[in-house]
Amino acid sequence: MRRAALAGLVVLLAIVLVLMVGAARRDQSVLGSTIEGTRCPTSTHNLLVAQSVQSASYIPCLTELSTEWSSSAQDVSSSGTTESWSLTEASGVTWTVVLGPSCDPGSAAPPTEPVQAVGSDATPTIRVLEAISDDGAVFERVQYFVFDGGCVTSTIRVPTKYDRQLVVATADDSLALVPRATLNREVYDASGGRFGLDPTP
Repeated sequence: MRRAALAGLVVLLAIVLVLMVGAARRDQSVLGSTIEGTRCPTSTHNLLVAQSVQSASYIPCLTELSTEWSSSAQDVSSSGTTESWSLTEASGVTWTVVLGPSCDPGSAAPPTEPVQAVGSDATPTIRVLEAISDDGAVFERVQYFVFDGGCVTSTIRVPTKYDRQLVVATADDSLALVPRATLNREVYDASGGRFGLDPTP
């Protein structure tokens, strides 16, 4: 595991260097570009998240998030990624997104409405489950996106005194799942064919 993690880190650093050099030659910013067919930025952070679960066929990405949200926690390791945000003007409103090799949906059921994070092309390969609870004080919605090699869990908690529909809509509009193959192609093209996203076995 440590050897695989080290190999992934070495490849990631090489990718970042190549992308930076390529961007400098084109007088462009890698961080300012987007992944083809999405609003997701081609950022070094997304590459790091992808490396954290090398088996994951999809990678969570934030397309945009209002400045009213602030990052409250971030953990990226060889076993997965956990990121959390909170609303600065609404105490107790939190959003956490986890990417892992697996998850436990428990009694969660398919959602009753279409899920924005999953495009129509990806629907057959991503199983979406949802669990909603409301104890009168806090509303909580947990969504599980289960796919080959991994799972993304999105948890939103909103005290009932706030507009939960607005909070949920904002988060849903910001989260997208990008096919790993698409991100790999972006890296391959940007590096002139010298690197892919993952280390060669």
